Amino acid sequence: QQLMDACRAQRPDLVLCTRLSRFMRNARLTLNAVHELRQLGVALVCKDEPIDTRQKGIGDLFLAILGTIAEWEAERLGEYARDTRRNLIAKGRWPGGKAPYGYEWDKSSGHMTVVDDQAEVVRLIFALYTQHRVGMGVIKRKLAERGIPSPRGRPLWGEAIIMGILGNKVYTGKHALGITVPSIVSQDTFDRAQYLRSANTGFHPPRKDSWPLQNRLRCRECGSPFRCFYSHGRRWYRCTGRTSASRHYLQTGSKCSSPGLRAEVLELTLYRSLMDAVANPPAFLHLLNASIDRLRARVADLERDAGPLYEGRKRATDTLERIERAWLNRILDESELSLRKAKAVEELEYYESRLGALDQGHLKDLENTRAVLNIIEKAIKEARSGDPSKSRLRSLLDAALWPHLPEEGFNSEFELEIDQAGVAHALGELLNRLQAECYYAPEGVDVQGIINVNVPIECQASCSPS
Repeated sequence: QQLMDACRAQRPDLVLCTRLSRFMRNARLTLNAVHELRQLGVALVCKDEPIDTRQKGIGDLFLAILGTIAEWEAERLGEYARDTRRNLIAKGRWPGGKAPYGYEWDKSSGHMTVVDDQAEVVRLIFALYTQHRVGMGVIKRKLAERGIPSPRGRPLWGEAIIMGILGNKVYTGKHALGITVPSIVSQDTFDRAQYLRSANTGFHPPRKDSWPLQNRLRCRECGSPFRCFYSHGRRWYRCTGRTSASRHYLQTGSKCSSPGLRAEVLELTLYRSLMDAVANPPAFLHLLNASIDRLRARVADLERDAGPLYEGRKRATDTLERIERAWLNRILDESELSLRKAKAVEELEYYESRLGALDQGHLKDLENTRAVLNIIEKAIKEARSGDPSKSRLRSLLDAALWPHLPEEGFNSEFELEIDQAGVAHALGELLNRLQAECYYAPEGVDVQGIINVNVPIECQASCSPS
């Protein structure tokens, strides 16, 4: 393509190559390219073959014949390469290419071996993620501080590379090609990493502002969100349904009667109630159990439409994988592969289009509800099994809220503490990790997320300025 671009720009007298196969290996594309070169006034000459497009007749005949031969040769070499790859895989040998980070192929022994210094880096990444509970940014910084180069030899690691290592089953000794490799991390460590990765998707992003309830607190009376504002140097939350420009006013002709809420009082009240709930193991476990039935019912409602489509898409995806494995193992030939693959792709596209037609908010709600339900069920399972190295509460919170577990609010003995100056930030962090939304009514605020809590509101919290 670069050669053709150069010919279009510079218009040379001729293009000289040793053989036609070095110019192009597809008969149709070769003829198209020669036709375009002729239009540009550029000749094609092959040194070792009787091809010179400046000559008509016999030159064109040889061009067509040798172009077809070049295409056949390319297909033959490709088939040979695929056969060689399949044979090597069948014998448990590495088929070539770059080995996964932490390994190298030992030609003398015919086995994949561990590169010790790289394996230590892999173990460090898993330890930082699963034991020290740090994110990608901290892992990148730790690796840079130790002067560990990336797999590409660069001083800084990319987050995609780190996530690729955390999600690669090869480190448990299970290579996707079926080749036996020595393990670098245990299966339990790998499973923990996958759980933490899945638990971290679809959740509220971190919030660093001093208004933890902005866009999270809604009014039960009119359905409008609460917004924050300052009055006489104090922070307040006020229902937007109280303004004449609100949707509630335009639809009903009246303003919402919900009062403004003192931010400091409301935030402290919510924070105390939530921390009391999570700091009491029996109460927290009871709330988690109550959430399971509610979330299961919610998932069942959402799956009535999407469930069969998800199952169909999974079946089509599994079928595609089976077809490709059968071809690699030489159970299917090229023609049968194309036929079966086309049918499976058509089925997959059907389910993808049906899912795409569903309301995206519906699918996102289903995805998030499933994720929260999965966290709660695993939390209860881990809490019941117990961890002798931790208190029961710590184990329960680790399972239920990690990777969203706040450090604020607990002392070294993991007892409840409240720093008045940091309540807004700590409440925001806790609501993020509980995946909670809040709903105001005169009798109190309902917090709904991984757990549901009703928080009565003191009267001084709702004495709004006029």
